[in-house]
Amino acid sequence: MEDLLLWDNNFYDKKLGGQALFDRQHERGVLSNGDTLEYGGGLFIQENKGLPVVQHTGAWGGFRAVLYRFPSLKKTLVVLANCTDFANGPKFFRLIDLMIPKGKVNSKTKEVTATTIATVQLSTEQLQKYTGLFAVKGQPHLRVQSTVEKDTLVITQLWDKQSYQLIPTSSTAFYRKDFRMVRFVFDEKTGIPIIHERVEVWPTEKVDAYQSTPNLAEFTGEYYSPEVGLSYTIQVVDKQLAVFRGKEKIKTLVPVSKDVFGNHFQGYQFTRAAGKINGFLMQDRRVRNLEFIKKE
Repeated sequence: MEDLLLWDNNFYDKKLGGQALFDRQHERGVLSNGDTLEYGGGLFIQENKGLPVVQHTGAWGGFRAVLYRFPSLKKTLVVLANCTDFANGPKFFRLIDLMIPKGKVNSKTKEVTATTIATVQLSTEQLQKYTGLFAVKGQPHLRVQSTVEKDTLVITQLWDKQSYQLIPTSSTAFYRKDFRMVRFVFDEKTGIPIIHERVEVWPTEKVDAYQSTPNLAEFTGEYYSPEVGLSYTIQVVDKQLAVFRGKEKIKTLVPVSKDVFGNHFQGYQFTRAAGKINGFLMQDRRVRNLEFIKKE
């Protein structure tokens, strides 16, 4: 914790790296199409309730870490936890809200209240344009269903069955009611959203609902990844595909679409040759197209 205090202090005194390092860390990335990212040099440059925020989180195994800084307030929240469900969603933002004083922060900062984010009222007809089933490009196991319930746009994440309301800030832009840093920006013509997730930006595409029942037996077998030197065995257990590492069952897979299965954020895209399954590509939050080849 003492090291993180020194790290936090350096954003103000700039003893290490000086102004040049500070500027580089806070310079947002720009994509080839001109879009500006929230991600800078190892930091997320964002806003919360009208205040600038610089933050980054970390996770591995059962551990979670957060460093969430309000530069204009010179306040920082540091969380180091060995519990996987800590620092998620509303629980985390209640801690953040305790850091923000009511009323005026200082003479250079606008008044900060829970209603700082400007919202608009959209008709049911306007909201209906943004309904449908959408898959994240490059991660087809990640799908969201958008519906209108009581004049409110509601998103259901099919990978974990979690549902939440969206609050409109314009005719096309929304934020997640219980997690303001998650945003949806819809194309006004197509109704297709770009999802600004906590650490990624997800373009999506509209897809049809998957109705078929797959023949699970054809997906079973042993699969090997030469890239990481790891083998998985896939079996049918209780009418579902189960992934084994050695003799240990580590995941149960749910069918998402043709030849695509998922388990929360992890996806298995099976590939075919001459109509037969010959491998799969694994997708995860930090993994794309990790190839596993089926052993004969």
